[in-house]
Amino acid sequence: MLTAGVVLALTGCSQQPKTIDDVLGTPSPTAKSTPSPTSAPSATTAAFPRTCAELVPPGAIAAAIGARPLPGSVSFVYAGPVRSSGRLERTTCGYGVTVGKDGKPDVVRMEVSLVRYRQAADADARVALTVQTAAGGGDHVYPFTLHGRRGYLLSDRTGSSYVLADGARTLVVSIRAGVVPAPAVKVALIGLAQRVLRLGASPSP
Repeated sequence: MLTAGVVLALTGCSQQPKTIDDVLGTPSPTAKSTPSPTSAPSATTAAFPRTCAELVPPGAIAAAIGARPLPGSVSFVYAGPVRSSGRLERTTCGYGVTVGKDGKPDVVRMEVSLVRYRQAADADARVALTVQTAAGGGDHVYPFTLHGRRGYLLSDRTGSSYVLADGARTLVVSIRAGVVPAPAVKVALIGLAQRVLRLGASPSP
């Protein structure tokens, strides 16, 4: 799946958990259900970011994970409308990208993808499809509401992602397993989501 310098505190544990699932616990029994529509209006009317510097600069990635800048380069994709899904535009940036012998990206350590749709219903439908596909493929799904926007933490053995709808936009923030210690994954993902959507203070552990 590719889908903060603050470390989540675990009381009563003598060992560091090895995976994000150890931190988050048992997945919600309703994980496969259809997400409810976004209840909160979008917090920003800023222009849609069309570069990685506008979306999330590499320096902000390093700050979010509480580490040095990721090794490798930054990848960038800007895509236009897709009529069937209601998509108007998409900006996707990969960070800590290393390229294989074939010249194609081999490892993407973190990825941020922001998509704008015609209407909020299209964004909600895309999140629902993403969650249902992840759950159907065996991923662990954990609901996590951010400033009134119902999002989902998704995890498998390769990494973790946070996906949510913000009005007529969707956001997916992903991190490869092993980039940060398991207790810091949630804070890194949620912190970056807040930064992209401009939703205020950093999340609590």
